[in-house]
Amino acid sequence: MNFFIFIFFSRGSHKLWIRQDKLLLNALIGSLSPTIIPFIACAWTAQEAWTILANTYVKPSRGHIKQVKNHLKNPTKGTRAIIEYLDSVKAHADELVILGAPLDPEDLNDKILDGLDDDYKEIVHAVKARDTPIFFDELHEKLIYFEASNSTPLPITANPTQKTTHAWHGPRPNTNYRPPYSSPANP
Repeated sequence: MNFFIFIFFSRGSHKLWIRQDKLLLNALIGSLSPTIIPFIACAWTAQEAWTILANTYVKPSRGHIKQVKNHLKNPTKGTRAIIEYLDSVKAHADELVILGAPLDPEDLNDKILDGLDDDYKEIVHAVKARDTPIFFDELHEKLIYFEASNSTPLPITANPTQKTTHAWHGPRPNTNYRPPYSSPANP
């Protein structure tokens, strides 16, 4: 009798373990960016997926680090909004941190400032003239405020209308209404 109970519990435990592992695998897949998912598409268990990810991303290659640094070599704002430009540069800097090759914060700020166009020369000169280095968060705030304060106002528009000589009174009542005919009562 004890043997059958053991088999029942071990099979139930195994099914539970498989279900939990599939949930973990699906959660892992759901948390990945779409470009990484194909790497682990062949994994049957969460452990296999973790192994594939670890072998692919834990040991950064020198080529990958050079590629990310190349993106940060000469960043330019161009026609993008300042927030998009800053997010792009910061994302590459954060990727370097993850790869174990962090960029010096002052160098990051210099790269950001060097990539700005002439519209930002006032704030670039002010930041570079400081005696103490500026942190990214403060630079981010100042650049966003500068862009917002120097942006051109939206044009004023008007919608033309016409004035009519009669007022609108809603739906007109039905003038053809007659009460139902009732026959005279016979005395």
